[in-house]
Amino acid sequence: MRNALGLFCLALFACSPTGAKISREALLDDAGTAIPVFSAHEDVGFGYTSRPGNGDDEFDLDFSLKPGGVLEFRICRPQGGGQYDRQEFGCPVLQKGEMALSAIAEKDLRALLLLSRPAKLSEDGPFLIPRGCDFVMHGSRVYSVIFSDEKKFGAFMVQQRTDCEGMDEARAYISAILRILPDQSLMGKYPIYWPAAD
Repeated sequence: MRNALGLFCLALFACSPTGAKISREALLDDAGTAIPVFSAHEDVGFGYTSRPGNGDDEFDLDFSLKPGGVLEFRICRPQGGGQYDRQEFGCPVLQKGEMALSAIAEKDLRALLLLSRPAKLSEDGPFLIPRGCDFVMHGSRVYSVIFSDEKKFGAFMVQQRTDCEGMDEARAYISAILRILPDQSLMGKYPIYWPAAD
């Protein structure tokens, strides 16, 4: 009973490293009624786009959370401006490695990632977006999370939009996740790219 109650609380909200509560209902356009949980064999990865100094040079940073608090990362430079260009022309890897999370940091990271997980994964790949935002086909990402369990998967995506109702919550959510990462020098060199407000 106690474990079930804990999962229920994590599904509703999580606390950022600064102590602020981030609500699933305030973050997502369709939070759903089912309580999401990680399965025993589920993989979770997240990533974001960086344009240091808001220049033209663009980089993709992708992270994969492994058992035991190991966070693998990869930095690449895409050969094209959109997500579909990346698939066609590739993204040569510039750097890769791994970070070690403490037990507390891993727990906090998983709790935050769980907030944006679709209630159910499927072969159709359901995805969620910030509250009040429209999904733009072929639009570029700012940040994404991919949940996968064998042939089933799901995702949460934030695109390069500034006029969405839930963008402030999305920014707070993503910033809270990135503050957990132990190598902050990486985020200093490759800060997340937030488009300028319209």
